[in-house]
Amino acid sequence: MTTTLHSTTIMPMKKALNNFLNVLEKAKHFSKENSIDVETFLTARLSPNHSHFTKEIQSMTDIVSEYVSRITGEPATTITETEKSIDELEERIRRTIVILDKTTAEEINDREATKVHILYYPGKFISGEDYAREYVMPNFYFHLVMAYAILRQKTIPFGQIDYLGELDFIKE
Repeated sequence: MTTTLHSTTIMPMKKALNNFLNVLEKAKHFSKENSIDVETFLTARLSPNHSHFTKEIQSMTDIVSEYVSRITGEPATTITETEKSIDELEERIRRTIVILDKTTAEEINDREATKVHILYYPGKFISGEDYAREYVMPNFYFHLVMAYAILRQKTIPFGQIDYLGELDFIKE
């Protein structure tokens, strides 16, 4: 497989979001079995100065929408931050996966040289390739891992394989 913007951004973000949906299902199941109100996870934080679980999910999904918009030049798909339940957060993630599904390789490949402007860096731009590698993917994974860590802190039983998901092994 050739390395492209699509293969290094869209595909892994989609896989990570789908894997996270599976972990959320485990969290809901575990909570039900242990008489824990799953909605208490919404405001859970790793520490007082960290974002709460809901904000981590919102940030992670906003990064996807902003990336697709900036790299394609199309208006961003706005997903309002009104989630008040785990089910609503799951729906937010599903809507984000739809954005990724609609983003074709033809739309973003060969956009490595695209000038990307970020509001809080006025008067500067970054190339599409550097934006994806240095800003989008690290930020996406940061918020994803923080959300996982919050669930781990709440003793939700999942492991590394849940984070990784299925691997694309090739038979010898």
